[in-house]
Amino acid sequence: MNLAAKNIHKRMPDYTAIKKLYKSSFPRKEQIPLWILRIMVHRKTINAKAFYDGDKLCGFAYVIEQEKVLYILYLAVNNAVRGQGHGSEIIKWLRDRYPDKTILLEVEAPDENADNAEARNRRIKFYKKNGIYETNEFFSMRGVRYEILSSEENFVREDYDAFWKKLFRR
Repeated sequence: MNLAAKNIHKRMPDYTAIKKLYKSSFPRKEQIPLWILRIMVHRKTINAKAFYDGDKLCGFAYVIEQEKVLYILYLAVNNAVRGQGHGSEIIKWLRDRYPDKTILLEVEAPDENADNAEARNRRIKFYKKNGIYETNEFFSMRGVRYEILSSEENFVREDYDAFWKKLFRR
């Protein structure tokens, strides 16, 4: 499998399908309004890519790049091709494209009492299978508990905090 990546923009033929995938893949309280995402991608450190296997939309990723870090803001795989290795190929594409970067992201923390407990566990299992580690570093936002994941086994919380500080400095 060899995925092709295309920049996401409002005029692309699959933009409606990408919006639908975005809205169905992430809880509403985790979604940044689409108009803000469209503005964000005009910053040179923020990339939005749609991934294709031939002409079939397989998924997308919104990432933020800094000197040492590639932060995955969103990554979603089309339900029609889920379980066929496309998500792993997207992670591989990101690793190949940004070989010297530590990949960071957050996922909803495991919680057996959560309505989506199975999905949370499946998500973590997917990332672990793709060489991304649980850090046992947690935080809460808008009433949801998250765990930070990292491609570095020896995760340093200060690096994560520095990423956010740099992102929002003026």
